[in-house]
Amino acid sequence: MKKLMCKIEGYLLQERCIQIVVSIVGLMLTLLATYSYAEGVLINTYMDSNYTARVYSNKVEHMLTRYSYKSEILKAVVAALDGNISEDIFMQTAENLISPGILSVQYAHNAIISFVYPKDSNELPVGESILQHPQRKEDALLAIESKSCLVSGPYTLYHGIPKLVVRNPIFSGETLQDFVGFSILVVDLDTFIEWCELEQLTEFGYEYALTYENQNGSITTVAQSANFVPNSNQISKPVSYNGRSWTLTITTPFHLSYLSGCVVIFLFGMLITLYLRRMLVKLVQNNAFMRYSSLHDPLTDLYNRKMIEEFIANEKKKQNTLSGIMLLLDLDNFKKVNDQLGHIEGDRVLVEIAHILNGTFRDSDIKVRLGGDEFMVYIPNLIPRTRLEQMLNDLLGRIHTELHLYYETCMLSASIGAAVSYGTVDSFEQMYQLADHAMYKAKQNGKNGYYILEHTIKSRE
Repeated sequence: MKKLMCKIEGYLLQERCIQIVVSIVGLMLTLLATYSYAEGVLINTYMDSNYTARVYSNKVEHMLTRYSYKSEILKAVVAALDGNISEDIFMQTAENLISPGILSVQYAHNAIISFVYPKDSNELPVGESILQHPQRKEDALLAIESKSCLVSGPYTLYHGIPKLVVRNPIFSGETLQDFVGFSILVVDLDTFIEWCELEQLTEFGYEYALTYENQNGSITTVAQSANFVPNSNQISKPVSYNGRSWTLTITTPFHLSYLSGCVVIFLFGMLITLYLRRMLVKLVQNNAFMRYSSLHDPLTDLYNRKMIEEFIANEKKKQNTLSGIMLLLDLDNFKKVNDQLGHIEGDRVLVEIAHILNGTFRDSDIKVRLGGDEFMVYIPNLIPRTRLEQMLNDLLGRIHTELHLYYETCMLSASIGAAVSYGTVDSFEQMYQLADHAMYKAKQNGKNGYYILEHTIKSRE
């Protein structure tokens, strides 16, 4: 950061010198220099805005995909029972699907609301047909015709809170006549916006609008910031999601009108200092955002290999040796998921593994996706072996429970290698090799398990 500050200070000094030269040469040269400077600012701003729009459209896509995956669980249960699901089985399944943001789970046999969990949170009353509801019919028919999970809304349902409705059509065969019913989730809109982190855009100086196109060509606004106003500098990015066209639009924080402002700044020396300070804040913010992106995996939002290597290198500088635990997790039979179910399902598995790791370990533990189906957790302090074994057993249990459909289909499980250093390991590479060796032992022992390798002074000798 110090190098960056020095570089910018040097740039500011250069601009002040240019200002003096321009003021001597005359007004025409001042306008030319101002235009050249402002043009470069606008180009860089557009590039940053284009990247930002792409990042946040991916976040929206991941959340929509997550809700679709959740609805697939009830859909799979109904399909397995040939559409004849009992209320008890529905209630057990729905209870496991309820999570922050998902307010209710519903099953509509032949598009007629049959079961609701919790019972006091109806989207429509039990017994009412979705296909006969004036506000629901169009989206329901589109979901059936496209055979795709469809997210609609926002609707103001019970309690007057805006919500999204996820409808996943269920079929017993290949044709539209084989339609069985809908697996339905009701999602809190505010929680959806929070998990997509859209409000961060306003913190970076952007305004946003999230919309989708209806079958008749009209546009529905799902969410937008308070000061969003469409303009010529806005950037729109499509959200890749089945069923309908979603779009995230952001307005860039700079406009062509700033050219005249730059002229005023160059003519009045004190104002140029204030303007460049403002630009410096933007530059630092963008640099921080880029730094975040460079240290995180874009699919799972876990840290990446670069970050853990930097972290362990800093720990080594502080302590001269490393005392901690490195866990290396590899998914067994993950290739079968990609080969048999497709890479979209494979990505869903990786995202779920990330959620499981975040839910199992502490915030102070470093959760990493190294690449492919290989994950790492670094615990920067020693814990009793019994506690470590309990954590590993909990982790394997959660993977088996939350990904049981993939286990039944592709025998998906995990093998975990744990390397424990008592201040005897000197580098990331050495600790990684120990964890990799332990993981290999776990796979040799039949997969779906773990192996702990303790590195002590004796083992070092």
